[in-house]
Formats: sequence, structure tokens, C-alpha cells
Amino acid sequence: MINIKQRLKTIFQTQRLVFWYDDNEDFKNEFEAIDLDDVTKLTIDNNEFGIKRQLLSLQATDKFLIYSTTKAPQDEDNWLLDLNIANYMFSADKTSRIL
Repeated sequence: MINIKQRLKTIFQTQRLVFWYDDNEDFKNEFEAIDLDDVTKLTIDNNEFGIKRQLLSLQATDKFLIYSTTKAPQDEDNWLLDLNIANYMFSADKTSRIL
């Protein structure tokens, strides 16, 4: 099994934005402990507009790991849907960690 930090390092070699929805907060401690060079961590907490502005305007070339303690919202309620679709959706559940 590859650990979460190593998987993310590999993903960030080709991706700028990585979204991580952790609806049971099973990996919250892992997210908080992860420190990746040149990657800014953000937490979605009713701040989607500000995050979108930061990602697309203020720091449009920087790499981000964007974490949420909820499941991804329904498409019609998801302010970050376009970014979710165009970028990487990370999962650390048991099945994806084995693959």
C-alpha cells in the first residue's frame, strides 16, 4: 500500500489542483499532518467563492490541496464544480489506497 503523502506527491507532478472530499473525516489528521513542498493546503468551509478567487486569480499558477470534511456537493450546489471536473479528485479510502 502506498501512503497518502507519496500518492499526493506523485499526483502533484502532473496536477495543479487536487480536491479531497472526506465525508467521514476519516483522514482529517492525515490531511493536517501532510506537508508537501510548493503545495498550499486549503479547507473548504463555506468559503468556496474565496477559494475559487484564490485558485483562479490571486495564485493562478500555484499548487493546492483542497480538503473538505463533507462529501462533494450535488452538482447544482457545487460552486467548485468546474474546478472539480477539470482537476484531480483524490480519495484515500481503503479501496483506492490498495490500487
